[in-house]
Amino acid sequence: MRWRNCILLSVVRWSYYMLSRKLTENIVAVLAFKKFHILEMKRRHNEMKIIAQFALYDAMEDMMGVLLWCVMAFNLSYLTDITQPQRCGK
Repeated sequence: MRWRNCILLSVVRWSYYMLSRKLTENIVAVLAFKKFHILEMKRRHNEMKIIAQFALYDAMEDMMGVLLWCVMAFNLSYLTDITQPQRCGK
């Protein structure tokens, strides 16, 4: 009778150990998936920000080019309109 109790107790301990091990493995798997999902969402968010920054940089570059062209065109037209120097006090 005593040896049956020992065997039964060892079977119960072994099943508890295996159950707790499987639960631990499942929890670790869920936490790993959660961390992977968080990192993937951060990566996608950062990629969207980088794409937006490049688009903004391209737009600013085009705007600065147009602005420089307008300033140069205005200065050239202003300088060609001057036929003789003007004096102060006239």
